[in-house]
Amino acid sequence: MHAQIDRGKASTALDIEAAEDHYISYALERLAETVGETSDLSEAAEHHAYYAKHKMNINQPDYEVLASVFQLNDYQLYHLRRYVDLYGPLYSIYELAAVEGFDKMAVLRLYPYIVFEARKEEAVELGKRIGRANQMLLLRYGRIIEKSKGYTPDSLARLSGRYYEGSPDAYLFKYRFQDRKKLSVGFTAEKDAGEALFKGSNRYGFDFYSFHLYYKGNGFLKTLAIGDYKVYFGQGLSMYAGFRLPLASHSGMLSPLAKSLSPYTSSGETHFLRGVAVEFGYKRIKCSLFGSYRYLDAGVSDSLDREGMGILSLQTTGLHRTKNEIAKEKTIRQFLSGSCLHYTHRLFHVGLGVFYSHLNHPLKRTLYPYNQFAFHDQALLNVSFSYRALIKKISLYGEQAISDNGGFALYNACILYMDPRFSCSLVHRYYAVNYQAIQANAYAQSSGNTNENALLWSCQATINKYINIQAYVDYFHFMWLAYRIDAPSQGYEIFLKSHFTLHTNCETYLQYRCKSKALNRASAHLNHIVDTKKQQCRLHVNYQPIASLRFIFCAEMLLYRQEDWEESKHGFLMYQDIKWTYKRFQLYTRFALFDTPDYDTRLYAYENDVLYTVSVPAYYYTGNRIYGMLKVEINSYLDVWVRLSQSFYKNKHRIGSDLQEIDTNHKSFLQLQLIYSR
Repeated sequence: MHAQIDRGKASTALDIEAAEDHYISYALERLAETVGETSDLSEAAEHHAYYAKHKMNINQPDYEVLASVFQLNDYQLYHLRRYVDLYGPLYSIYELAAVEGFDKMAVLRLYPYIVFEARKEEAVELGKRIGRANQMLLLRYGRIIEKSKGYTPDSLARLSGRYYEGSPDAYLFKYRFQDRKKLSVGFTAEKDAGEALFKGSNRYGFDFYSFHLYYKGNGFLKTLAIGDYKVYFGQGLSMYAGFRLPLASHSGMLSPLAKSLSPYTSSGETHFLRGVAVEFGYKRIKCSLFGSYRYLDAGVSDSLDREGMGILSLQTTGLHRTKNEIAKEKTIRQFLSGSCLHYTHRLFHVGLGVFYSHLNHPLKRTLYPYNQFAFHDQALLNVSFSYRALIKKISLYGEQAISDNGGFALYNACILYMDPRFSCSLVHRYYAVNYQAIQANAYAQSSGNTNENALLWSCQATINKYINIQAYVDYFHFMWLAYRIDAPSQGYEIFLKSHFTLHTNCETYLQYRCKSKALNRASAHLNHIVDTKKQQCRLHVNYQPIASLRFIFCAEMLLYRQEDWEESKHGFLMYQDIKWTYKRFQLYTRFALFDTPDYDTRLYAYENDVLYTVSVPAYYYTGNRIYGMLKVEINSYLDVWVRLSQSFYKNKHRIGSDLQEIDTNHKSFLQLQLIYSR
């Protein structure tokens, strides 16, 4: 029995939009909780925005994109390829639902980005390719309307350099020329709020520049990347230079990484490589070589002896606003190189990677008991082996990695497709205490891929066309001390989500999440370890009475407790979204109410934002938040966005701290964006 798709037009449109929203919003909320709301999450939205406008032909797809961007697993990709080879082109969403491995949620999540066209030969003439290529020009402006303390320094602050060098205005300029199959050329320039523009430390213009040239061939030369690019290998145990969404909520999303090289197009200033990368291939063998040389932000020791200089801390914010931040800008250099060898068969894949990183000064971070096994040297070598195999209805994949100090890391997973409506998975990860990898970014409960032994079980079940259930349980153990945990500890995370289609124009889901982990509790003489537990329950209702009008209501409750507390802390978030479409106009609005005691009880909620931007603010303390966003399609090539948001706090007279402190109880943010695309 294959996936069931309701053939009602209103229902299908609602389901498609809801499925995509659920996937994106949950993943980004999890990520914001891990890395903080101030991190640049825009890379997560870029691919989805591009393919929403330039849809992929599902009968002639880029399978690497389907795997890396849309998270289709090996089982789904194999049966999609097999179905098209045996039966010819797909012509509708209902035929796609009949492909083995494609459940309702997978189909609906993919549908906004694909078209159903017959296979056709590509034009090979260069002139035709250039004429069909997409060109995009983006201009963005944003600023917090209220001025913070960093922009109004007193005389003492000016003497000490504790003020922002630039204006509160943020600018982004981006241009990209892209042939969907062969070539991508792009340029990005960005200035963050507080950074100088054409003056001071940035007298030559913007604070951050990025350029990429990316070519994808069909012959011996598979890929060529010049400028800024990203490299992926295996599950990210040794090399993952790029942005990564957290582990998703069900087994269908637990898929191995696929695309090894890709251009870097984001404005984030940390997770990318700069140099040259090339990929060769012959038949089933593929080899990648890359080299990167770039400046990094870091705090360095002020030793007069150059041989004694060392790196005290690595900075990843990308902000250069104050005298202290500017002093840490581009203070060290990193050389990174590597080689990846891949062998791919229709049903299995193996890869071997060797990666070398060298800093021009050794790391001399302050040693604490919890970080004594971390990397504290100048050079690091990693070797990694990855694999994927599909055996009937079982998908196996994983990665084994070792660092040159003898530390090792293991990641192994198994997905069982028992039925088109049910799948489950089991993932084991073991990151040794002494494992070291500068560019690692595999899934973990802690920061960094070290000191963790865990087992994750997840499943997804489609009960009928009205009910879908997703669940996972993640049990983890920290074998050594960790940050803010002064003893070996363990914890768990439980997730359950039930999705219901109540009517042709109404759907809802109930979501429960419980996370328990140890944490230091300060006492008079020393810290002692206590168990903390955070439980969240969310009700989400999506109602679309007519095609042009959509309502979303969400209510979330939180319970936070430490074992030595007599009483728990409670928090709640409730918001109402309205989306209205009229001809060339789209209006998004939200009104939210929240009440939480402190930052420990914060709640995250995904917000609609201007194209190529992600907004996942943290709601805490007591107040309300409102935003409105208007998109206007001037013509088929030109789009304009205007977005205004404001947070109002009832129990605070000042917002923020230090230089970001605002002497009022409200905070407003304005964004303007123009995109020309053809």
